Amino acid sequence: MIRQFRFSIRVLLAIVLLTASFFAGMAVDKRETDDLRNALKVEQESSSKTTSIMRKLGEELMEAKHRIKELDGREGVVAVSSDDLESGKVVVIGRLGSPLKTLLTIRGTWQRNRMSKDYGPSFHVTHVNGKALDKPVIFYQVLVHVSYPRPWDEHDESKNRPEPCAGQSWEIRAYETGGFVDSPGEYKEELGKLLPYLEEATVWRNFKVELHGVMQRESGGAPPRH
Repeated sequence: MIRQFRFSIRVLLAIVLLTASFFAGMAVDKRETDDLRNALKVEQESSSKTTSIMRKLGEELMEAKHRIKELDGREGVVAVSSDDLESGKVVVIGRLGSPLKTLLTIRGTWQRNRMSKDYGPSFHVTHVNGKALDKPVIFYQVLVHVSYPRPWDEHDESKNRPEPCAGQSWEIRAYETGGFVDSPGEYKEELGKLLPYLEEATVWRNFKVELHGVMQRESGGAPPRH
């Protein structure tokens, strides 16, 4: 009887131990599952942050590339103020090699343009102050403003200035002057585009250089030929 009781007690203890082990195992499994779930959540959040950071870095890289493209070719540019130009601290060298507003003796020929959009000849400057240039400097007709000396004919303004013609050679006393003629692209966007038939074609550079000069009359008022 006592042996049977001891056996029963042992069996009962074994069952209790097994049950305790089972529930302890379940608790461990649940803890491990929770740990894995938390680790996965942390990894997902970290991955999301990494993706966001990479996207931001990509955007910054593209912006930097655009900025580099805008600055490309601008190395060595010297900034001067309009006050410096006005005071004479800085001078602008013209296309003929002298500062703007320097009176020069200029010689050149008028030649017919090859471009169909140009309605008049171009002035090809070949000599400045008696010195031949390495290659001609070309000015479109609209950029050359030459007059005869005063007194002018009050009744016939056409006699006050020579009319250029292809094949003529002129020698004039003239100076170069210039200024910016084009507007920033942002301004054009703000203003809005003109109608196609109102768009104005520009045949010169953004900084327009003009010739202003005087040519002596010959008998009959015709420009001199050389």
